[in-house]
Amino acid sequence: HHLVLMKLKLCGRVQVRKVEKQSRLRSERLTTEEGKLKSQIRLGRKLNEAKWTNGSDVEKMWEEFKDNAIETAEVVCGRIKYENGNQRTRWWGKEVELSVRKKKLAFKRWLQLKTTEAKEEYLRAKRAAGHEVRKAKNDEWRRLGESLQGDYIHDQKRFWASIRSAVKGTHEVGRICDESGQVLCE
Repeated sequence: HHLVLMKLKLCGRVQVRKVEKQSRLRSERLTTEEGKLKSQIRLGRKLNEAKWTNGSDVEKMWEEFKDNAIETAEVVCGRIKYENGNQRTRWWGKEVELSVRKKKLAFKRWLQLKTTEAKEEYLRAKRAAGHEVRKAKNDEWRRLGESLQGDYIHDQKRFWASIRSAVKGTHEVGRICDESGQVLCE
């Protein structure tokens, strides 16, 4: 791999596209007993207040029911905003970002100065950044394993959805080994 550095000067005005945040219902709040109870009471009250007429249009009745259900869910659960697109990995945090930024600055300094001291400083920063990334990834794998273990016991659907999303795109089956490490099937 080779590093390519370039400076680009743009003439004129550059428009920065603003990314709008999307929102979703916090439906996970319905899994708690309190959330279930609040939504049942509120939706029951809303449906009792609705004016249902016999023989009226089914589509109109469905729209009214759907609007009441969504309004109830928004009041009980609330909404959360998120940015679509640049999805961050869970292990990327402030410590990792700071360490990688230090490594980049040390590399730029080494390119400018071209001294052995600057090179050694860059190599130290590179090792520190690698260590920080490994530590963060290992912690995240540990947390994922613990949550999957709990999900399998209580919620198998979420467990298998997590597994499918983790192995998306990989269709190869690895080797199957016994306890002693002997390959049984390739």
